[in-house]
Amino acid sequence: MNLMTITEPAQKSYSIRADDQTTCLDCHGYGGAWTDVDDFGLVHFKQYCSCPLGQSLKLMYEAEKSKREEQSKQAEIDRLFGVAKIPQLFEKATLADFAKQPQLLAQVERAEKCRQGLFLWGVPGTGKTHLAVAVLSEKLDVGTPGLFIEVPDMLARIRETFNGNGASAEQMIRAVCEVDVLVLDDLGAEKPSEWVKEQLFRIVNTRYSNCRFTVVTTNLTQKELALRIGERTVSRLIGMCDVIQLDGVDRRKTR
Repeated sequence: MNLMTITEPAQKSYSIRADDQTTCLDCHGYGGAWTDVDDFGLVHFKQYCSCPLGQSLKLMYEAEKSKREEQSKQAEIDRLFGVAKIPQLFEKATLADFAKQPQLLAQVERAEKCRQGLFLWGVPGTGKTHLAVAVLSEKLDVGTPGLFIEVPDMLARIRETFNGNGASAEQMIRAVCEVDVLVLDDLGAEKPSEWVKEQLFRIVNTRYSNCRFTVVTTNLTQKELALRIGERTVSRLIGMCDVIQLDGVDRRKTR
């Protein structure tokens, strides 16, 4: 049966009813009354008849609507992953990749339950970015908008706007400040300057004030990072994040 023809008489759309001598006297073979169109463009009755035809049409409509809802949800998740700008190297990253580190996963779970962000630090190659993307992907999977940002790259793009190229600096900074989940990768790798400190403080302070979930990765200790981006910014990061050290050897060198 075609849902788009449910408003047509039964003798045209449902020949089985035309030959049936017990056609429902309530709906006269239509199956319901008062047609409407939902958000997915599906025609349906506002009121379905209690007869077998009406209940059959109702089940068909509900099944198709459920299918469209799932498709819409998946399309939105795919869109979110597309705009999140996750590096290709980490597109498949999940928390399951850290199954052999239960203590680490417990720390991440605790932070998420407390709606805290994550401050991931340690020497290069210990999985900080991998873990940050896995956390971000988990949020995207449930429909929460997020964004992955390499801090040096972000600052370079903001500088480019001063030459009139692309979106304005204000638009870029606002997007980073307002997105629900943000990964600031490789914080402290940028060349320090007063301008850099001002931009990073504004982003971190805005997210801190609005309790937005933020994940930071850095190769530096808190003291080293403070020298590069400022004490105020680091203070707010520590206030809004659980600090987790990822130690071990550089995995890139052991492959």
